[in-house]
Amino acid sequence: MKILVLGATGFVGPRIVAVARAAGHEVLGTRRDGGEVLFQLETDSLAAKLGRFFVGDEPPIVVCCAALTAMDRCLLEKELSHRINVDSTLRVLREAYALGAKIVFFSTSAIYAGTQGYYDEAAPRAPTTEYGRQKARVEEVLEREMPSACIMRLEKLFGDEPAGRNAFADWYRAMQRGEPIQVIAGNLFSPTFVDDVARATLVAAERNLSGVFNVTNSEFFYREELARQFLIEFGMERRIEIRSLAQEEFHFADPRPLRTYLDGTKFARASGMRFTSMKEVMRSFRRRLGLRARE
Repeated sequence: MKILVLGATGFVGPRIVAVARAAGHEVLGTRRDGGEVLFQLETDSLAAKLGRFFVGDEPPIVVCCAALTAMDRCLLEKELSHRINVDSTLRVLREAYALGAKIVFFSTSAIYAGTQGYYDEAAPRAPTTEYGRQKARVEEVLEREMPSACIMRLEKLFGDEPAGRNAFADWYRAMQRGEPIQVIAGNLFSPTFVDDVARATLVAAERNLSGVFNVTNSEFFYREELARQFLIEFGMERRIEIRSLAQEEFHFADPRPLRTYLDGTKFARASGMRFTSMKEVMRSFRRRLGLRARE
């Protein structure tokens, strides 16, 4: 397969590129600046910049990871975020679809209201944040105009890289400094290993999946409990304080939905994938630090 990853500099994009190349596929990953394949989502044309990738008997898979994902910024800079997350994204995906590409689009659990939890794909879109509204808008257009598209709704992603940009790395650094770990009280979510999302993207492409899928771990935790389990893994549960704070104490510009855990049964059945447990991710995190896993 030929796979074009729009936005290969974020948390998920580089992993998709690596997994797809390891599987023997022809892959291009675009970057907003720097790197080998420059592509500006807001201004560039796929045909003009990457037309050669669309030539041939087999149409490429276009995976859209590119987005402005900072939730407060999406609200505070609404015009900019809408231009990137909705207008420019739809312009590029429409061009890709017209060129014969299969579309894989990353959406979010924030398209749900966050009051009920355990949402399946049939639950109505009812976003409460600007970021969620923008993703919901793109979903609606894809379903109407590009019915073969695969929409992958993601939850909070965790990695196993101690030096990376992920919650486990942040908690570990706080632990090393002896500082408390602060979490949002009442946030019940489905933490998912970022490498699983990369594998899931490749499976969705290989199986030509269409429609909406919750791509998520079957486990769900309150943030406080996940932080406690992380400290237990390092034997630090009695030494580091966990502070569970109301949203108001974080001073978010756009309050977060609290109960965002998802039912990923549909994707599990369609893909045959087993998602990595958070215990396994924590132990992989330890190994990357050069520490033996706890018995």
